[in-house]
Amino acid sequence: MQKVLVIAGLAVLAGCSSFPAQSPMAGTWKGNLNCPSSRLSTQEITIKLKDGIFPGLLSGELENHVVRDGIKYYLHYTVTGATVGGKVKLKPEKMITNTSGDLLYGLVFEADRTSNDSMVMHFNKCKQDKTFTRI
Repeated sequence: MQKVLVIAGLAVLAGCSSFPAQSPMAGTWKGNLNCPSSRLSTQEITIKLKDGIFPGLLSGELENHVVRDGIKYYLHYTVTGATVGGKVKLKPEKMITNTSGDLLYGLVFEADRTSNDSMVMHFNKCKQDKTFTRI
């Protein structure tokens, strides 16, 4: 197993054509969402991403300023994820700050890259797609 990982790692470092290059995701991404069906009138989301040591792997932090039933909340948590073939998936890892107590929680985000500086997030519960841009 270790030999496979070493060979794969060397192939990535050497730019082996069997490992397609992923465009970098590092940077700060912003987007807004409203979801009346879940009583969330607004969400202002900022995602700060770093590219991993292997192409396509991501880590970072997400901040979400939420207004639910007229009350403001703040969530801040770490995320990990991956990007493959223009698809992006981020999942929550560790909650840093949650002013709502247990009322709100980190979400799994799925998106399609539309350019180097934009991606369309899919919010299935709200039946909305929202564009996030790198700033």
